[in-house]
Amino acid sequence: MKTFIKYLFCVLFLLFFSLLLWLFVYERELDYLTISDSLFVPSVIVFFMGLVLTTGSLRITLAFRYTFLVFFNRKNTKEKYQTFKDYYDDKKNNDYKKTIFMIYTSLVFLLVALIFAILAMTY
Repeated sequence: MKTFIKYLFCVLFLLFFSLLLWLFVYERELDYLTISDSLFVPSVIVFFMGLVLTTGSLRITLAFRYTFLVFFNRKNTKEKYQTFKDYYDDKKNNDYKKTIFMIYTSLVFLLVALIFAILAMTY
């Protein structure tokens, strides 16, 4: 049930931003190309966000975050984390694999956008 809610939330999110894009950028012009474009843009954004989260690429910024914490809050940071290795070991265990639903949902939207683009080119 929780997985269904995640997919539903992602679908509603993509539909909402696609609708906003269609309303404000394309000014309610209804044809295959505008529908394709308004579905494509949010889907690409969500796809790459999901890709970054799923692969755990955010760990690349741990050094910057640790440096920022030490620079601005040295006493509290050094009490909790003696070295960067302690900070890294604490933060690396975050499970990013639970965001794969973002990739699947956005791929479906990208496929629908592709279908509308093909229809726009044929008509």
